[in-house]
Amino acid sequence: MKDEPVSQLDAQSRHEEFRLAYSGGIIVGYRTGKVVSNTPECAALIYRTIQKMHFEDERFAITIGSDEAGKGEWLGPLTVAAVALTPQQSKHLRALGIMDSKGLPRHRIAQKAQDIVGHCEAKHVLVISPHKFNKMFADFKAENKNLNDILAWAHSKVISEVYDSVKQDLARSDIQIVVDEFARVKTRNRINQVMNLSDISLVQKHGAEGIIAVAAASILARDAYELWVTRNSDRLNIDLRSLSESKVKTREDIAEMAKIEYLSNTR
Repeated sequence: MKDEPVSQLDAQSRHEEFRLAYSGGIIVGYRTGKVVSNTPECAALIYRTIQKMHFEDERFAITIGSDEAGKGEWLGPLTVAAVALTPQQSKHLRALGIMDSKGLPRHRIAQKAQDIVGHCEAKHVLVISPHKFNKMFADFKAENKNLNDILAWAHSKVISEVYDSVKQDLARSDIQIVVDEFARVKTRNRINQVMNLSDISLVQKHGAEGIIAVAAASILARDAYELWVTRNSDRLNIDLRSLSESKVKTREDIAEMAKIEYLSNTR
């Protein structure tokens, strides 16, 4: 922004990284990485600035990111998503304010999900209902496996689906896969089983939501989770979000709405 008529203002809270005045509007950058503005001119400046910047994922023609929602939550499904982005799409979504879904209020998730669907090369979302999750968990446990094995399987499935959609006309070395780390060896082995990782860059790291493809996947996963809860609230004629753990444990249809393993951990 150094070539633009921008004035620096004093931050108004400890959460702000910077506050700028431009063309009658205000731009605020937060320590979380979120940047907001209050005029179209400021939004356009943010977009222009991001287009000139260089990011970690630009070394690859395609970055595939994956993330999940519903892990550790007893209510609703486990949802896992993968998104493939070009460097230009990553910049565009960054300018639109795409960030990790945990930083977004529920009412904005659906809107951001539509932005992602309209500006990605490919995407795939897997919804594992509570009923299916409970059965899978029991089956995996009988094989001395755990939640990380379910997650590794789910991530490998959505990643391979997206990879199959974008691999044509691309060298394998042009593709990067980024996963928020949870079980490094299990995840790599599972992905390697379904798509052979030779010559493909696989990055597993904590805080991977800083990569826009992973942030986009987190939003699609959360959107699918919230949509499932809303639809099944309507189907069952009950606000599932209002159910307490003690109340859900008394219901005969508990396995249809709750991941039992997470409930048992809270007894």
